[in-house]
Amino acid sequence: ASSSEPLTPTAARLRSLDTDVAVGLSYDEPSTPDSTKHDGSPVARASLDGDRVVLGICAMDKKARSKPMRAILGRLDESLFQVKVFGDDTILRKPIEEWPVCDALIAFFSKGFPLDKAMAYAELRKPYCINDLEKQMLLLDRRNVYRMLEEAGINVPVHAIADRDTAEAAREVEVLEYDEYLDVNGTVLQKPVVEKPVNAEDHNIRIYYPVSKGGGCKKLFRKIGDRSSDFSPEVNDVRRQGSYIYEEFLETQGTDVKVYTVGPDYGHAEARKSPALDGVVNRDENGKEVRFPVLLTMEEKSFARRIVLAFGQTVCGFDILRTQEGKSYVCDVNGWSFVKGSRKYYDDCAQLLSEFALAKVQPTSICALSAIGPMVHRNRSSGLRLSPPSTPYSRGHSPDTSGSDGGDAPGGAASIGGRGVFKELDPESREKRRKDALEQGGSVTEELRCIVSVIRHADRSPKQKMKMMVSYPEYLDFFHQYTKDARREIKVKGKSQLSRFLEVTKSIINRLESEDFDPYTQALDTGRSVKNIHKLIQIRSVLGRFRIAGINRKVQLKPHEWEPVADAKTGEERERATKLLLVLKWGGDLTDVGTGQAKNLGRAFRHRMYPDPDNGGILRLHSTFRHDMKIKSSDEGRVMKTAAAFASGMLELEGDLTPILASLVKVEKHHMLDPSGNKSIKKLMDDCKEFIDRCMQADIDLTPALIAAMVPSGQKSIVRALERIGNPRRALERIYALIASIVLQLEDKVSTMEGPDSPLLNGKETPRMMLERWRKLHKDFFDEESGEYDLSKAPDVHDTIRFDVIHNMKILQLKNTGELLELAHTLADCIVPQEYGIDEHSKRIIGAKTCDALLEKIKRDLEIAALDDDVDMRYNLDLRFVRVCVSNPNPNPKP
Repeated sequence: ASSSEPLTPTAARLRSLDTDVAVGLSYDEPSTPDSTKHDGSPVARASLDGDRVVLGICAMDKKARSKPMRAILGRLDESLFQVKVFGDDTILRKPIEEWPVCDALIAFFSKGFPLDKAMAYAELRKPYCINDLEKQMLLLDRRNVYRMLEEAGINVPVHAIADRDTAEAAREVEVLEYDEYLDVNGTVLQKPVVEKPVNAEDHNIRIYYPVSKGGGCKKLFRKIGDRSSDFSPEVNDVRRQGSYIYEEFLETQGTDVKVYTVGPDYGHAEARKSPALDGVVNRDENGKEVRFPVLLTMEEKSFARRIVLAFGQTVCGFDILRTQEGKSYVCDVNGWSFVKGSRKYYDDCAQLLSEFALAKVQPTSICALSAIGPMVHRNRSSGLRLSPPSTPYSRGHSPDTSGSDGGDAPGGAASIGGRGVFKELDPESREKRRKDALEQGGSVTEELRCIVSVIRHADRSPKQKMKMMVSYPEYLDFFHQYTKDARREIKVKGKSQLSRFLEVTKSIINRLESEDFDPYTQALDTGRSVKNIHKLIQIRSVLGRFRIAGINRKVQLKPHEWEPVADAKTGEERERATKLLLVLKWGGDLTDVGTGQAKNLGRAFRHRMYPDPDNGGILRLHSTFRHDMKIKSSDEGRVMKTAAAFASGMLELEGDLTPILASLVKVEKHHMLDPSGNKSIKKLMDDCKEFIDRCMQADIDLTPALIAAMVPSGQKSIVRALERIGNPRRALERIYALIASIVLQLEDKVSTMEGPDSPLLNGKETPRMMLERWRKLHKDFFDEESGEYDLSKAPDVHDTIRFDVIHNMKILQLKNTGELLELAHTLADCIVPQEYGIDEHSKRIIGAKTCDALLEKIKRDLEIAALDDDVDMRYNLDLRFVRVCVSNPNPNPKP
């Protein structure tokens, strides 16, 4: 049958067109969704001649006359149905007594639709309602939706409700905000947290991110052009007016699944890019949002069935969130929803709606080969009759999700109640199958199971640290405010704590300035310690110049001296810290150059490691959950941002990195490449550093024999670097002199550039902050008392000069930077590789112990990928499509 002809039940059942677009589910003990106003007996007929069923369409014209609705209604058999569209004028202006009389009614809510009026009409005329009208009222409140989902045994995200519908209820609401989590009436929700208005028609949803990932807020809204959300980095406070549902944000690889049902046993599922990712709506050449068909798991098919029956909505839509842990959650249920642009879906929907209506209104019209065959059965005396109107499911019993074995329907669809028939093979059978495949040669192709990549962070600003002993009463009070143990150090990383620490620092500076201290030249004797006040100015500059966020700076306060004091409340003696070591760490941030590097690497990785055909490649696979991608990162800011930028390039995402980081990157608390804390590694590396120090401090011209002794492994890159160095001591002296030259140049420039209008360098650094950075490096690099150079600072020298040459030379235009960069680079090439082993044996030992955790993780992932033969419907890939990708690669992939 052509798409323009009315379909017979048999033709619709056997149709195979567009099977890659819609998912038709076969039937396994289905039940017809009943109107609550109907007792299961045939409805009173509206058509006088009794030949055709009158189908009323009671919806706003924008929906009732839309292209999808016309496509579905146009497929109804005109010999069986007479369609009457009520129209806006009738619905809004005429009393229900003047509305058309119908046998079956399609009525659903949209903006401006008088749902109460439609419910009164249904009560008056008692047609068979395709979608229950009273339960549509419940769909307008997200609290009701979540309650009904939980009662039906369907997974929903962990959530809490802030109910402010009445003044009395509002007084009971307590929402406490913290940097990393939200406390809603005693329920702790880790950020990111999603904030949804309880009004289902309000789509102004927000996502609040933790400070440790950059903070800020993603504002979601109904699609406007090519945008579905915007990121606001400065918004961190939740809304305090109105009622909201707060729920934990689920990591879904940046993809949502939309499911469209027609009855309890049919579902069409599509994946799309989540609006929480970058807010850009991907559209095709026709301007439609790009979506990809996906297969539902057995659990998700069970969700679809339960939702239709529990909510009484034959035609409806709902949203699924699929997590990497393999669990699915329903986060929203809509009323009448249908697929756009799918001819197969239109055919199936028209056929199923026809048979649902006929089964209630004109059951004698049901064909033996009908799609709802199991819904009716033959009686020897009276021919066809309806199955009992109520089923175990409609009485509130939980549906049996195990079901029975279901065969595949046209298009590769399976029954909602069906079980998978694939079993895991034992190792012996798996090995036999592998050998058989190899013996068959070209007749069987191998299957790519896994790609593992380990990536270093991109270009960053220099990591910086400042230490000072303090005894200021303000700092001591701050320390004891955040700890009860006077001997434990505290780390200040949170937004509120850093903001408070900045205010305390400002108050100290103001007090000292009022006492006529010159903050740059004089020192303060507090009675306990003497410190230069300019360090306080530097602390203020570091914390004040940057947006406060725990992702790129922290303060440590370590107690060093104590005294006994009496507790003000109990009188008991306790310890109080009297001197603290203040450690401020900042820098190490991913630069704009680094962000570009990571994005370019992501794009190159996609093009080179995966086929990139015209019909989608990895982007299609990822969107359809057929590509199980996991991105993991350490908890360092530059590493997290690199991971997010890489994901942005690999998946062609746009916008800020914080939403991408929260959606796609899993942050590992335990560093898998961190040797700190491993005493055996530390001892070996200390021995290596001692050997390097003896060699590189010597004032001697290096000969080939000496170089060979210094590099037992014979590593050519180190040998070449030592040859360029010539005399290690003279090279160190030259580097020290060049650093001093840069400090002098900066002192001259800072004197002329200092002030409120001084230019900001890369990363919002001021010229004075840059000067302090170089001063500290100059001081730390050489110990005048011992006459020794600190070779551990060699990488810092290289990082610092490299960063300034790339990012700051256009503004400052310093001399001798090129020579210093070359010398520092050569010195780092001599030292850094040797720190992790002098000879091959030590390199293997240190490398193995350093990488042990990472290698174990990679090994487990590879074993799972190679040995797991269970079929996971989330990642089920059509192998015919794979062969198309291989045989028809796109030679010119679009960037």
